[in-house]
Amino acid sequence: MKVLYYFFVFIEVLTAIFILLPTLLLLLHYLLKLFAGDRSPLHKKPRIQKDFHFAAIVTAHQDTRFIPPLVDSLLRQTMKE
Repeated sequence: MKVLYYFFVFIEVLTAIFILLPTLLLLLHYLLKLFAGDRSPLHKKPRIQKDFHFAAIVTAHQDTRFIPPLVDSLLRQTMKE
C-alpha cells in the first residue's frame, strides 16, 4: 500500500511541475523584460542577411503556352526594401 501511495505522490509532484513551470517561466520573462529594459537579450533584433534565393515551380500539364510569359515575369521580379 505504501508503494501505491508514493507512486501517487510522484504523479502529483510531476503534474504540479508541468502546471507550474510554464507559469514561472512566463513570470520570469516579464520580470526580465521589466527590470532589464533595453539591455535584455529579449530586445535584440536578429540580424537578417538580405541575400535571398527563391525558387518557383511552374506546373503545366498540357497547356504550355503560358510558360514563357510566366518565366519572363518571374525573371523580371526585383526585391524592394
